[in-house]
Amino acid sequence: MKLVGIIVMILLVSAMAKNKCRILSLSSGTEKAAYQVGALKALIEHLDPKEVEYDVISGVSFGAFNAAMMAVHEKGDEKEALEELYGIWKNAKSIKTYQNWWFGPAQGVVNQGGLYDSKPWKQFLEKTIDGRNAKRMMTLGAVNVESGKYTDLVNIVTPDTLHSAISAATALNIFFPPANEFGADWFDGSGVWPVEVIGPIRRCEQLGFSRADIIVDVLMTNSYDLPVRNATNDSTIPSALRYFEIADFYSGVNGIARAISSFSEVTFRHCVNPGKDHLPTNWFPFDFNQKKIDVLLERGYEDALKTINNPDTVTCQNLVKSVAHMKPPTPPKEVDDLIKGEFE
Repeated sequence: MKLVGIIVMILLVSAMAKNKCRILSLSSGTEKAAYQVGALKALIEHLDPKEVEYDVISGVSFGAFNAAMMAVHEKGDEKEALEELYGIWKNAKSIKTYQNWWFGPAQGVVNQGGLYDSKPWKQFLEKTIDGRNAKRMMTLGAVNVESGKYTDLVNIVTPDTLHSAISAATALNIFFPPANEFGADWFDGSGVWPVEVIGPIRRCEQLGFSRADIIVDVLMTNSYDLPVRNATNDSTIPSALRYFEIADFYSGVNGIARAISSFSEVTFRHCVNPGKDHLPTNWFPFDFNQKKIDVLLERGYEDALKTINNPDTVTCQNLVKSVAHMKPPTPPKEVDDLIKGEFE
């Protein structure tokens, strides 16, 4: 029996009794996902406990890991969930994401499908999840490599395979090879939806809620504008990362804009983001240096407090005004070549 059906039955009774369906949406990001955890800490510590009893949690790319770690805890156990998740990021050296191929990244480009071997990350996920299943509704987005379709993996997860779904949802294109899970190959979903809010809204509707009774909190690693950067001397990998940064920005904010437009009755409560003080972008996205992680945790906490304390000015609607209806740019040729597996 599909796990999602069991969760729906459990949550239907719990959520309807409280007359609101609360959503937590976590954007894409690798080491920047620590920013989300700091922001979540502020929400849990400074909002009424009932206001952070999320019924549906979504995550994209490494935001999917954070989402899953919250979802394996029962509603009402948000502080315990945060304690576990925050503890993981405060011990960043324990987060193992990759190892080199025998002949290095060149081997990865030529015949492995990714610059680095993601086996340590899969082992870390299996150990950390430890056979637990989601106890809340979730959406975990990934892209099927063969069909190109964006898929909510929760629809195919079976008991005791949550770690496999996270592996698929975090298979970062170019850096990791496709994750072979559930009989298919997957890349992370950030190229389609860097922030997933529409799927979770549909989940709440599936639970029987009207749109007027749905509340959404979004934790983003991108700012509401793009940082300026001199890319004159960029090599292929920094160029690729800059492209993905730009594409994630436009498609992510546009995703929220479309959701706000299409679901006008839904309350988009908090959209926490770094604002004008952008988070630093590393050419190597797996730099889990503890000092840098601590800075991200603190930044997330501070920015969430600003959002909580300024509900009339720091809004989701204001976030999308400047970029509504804009589309992601076309990849530069060198990025296209790298995506296709050409190594020059």
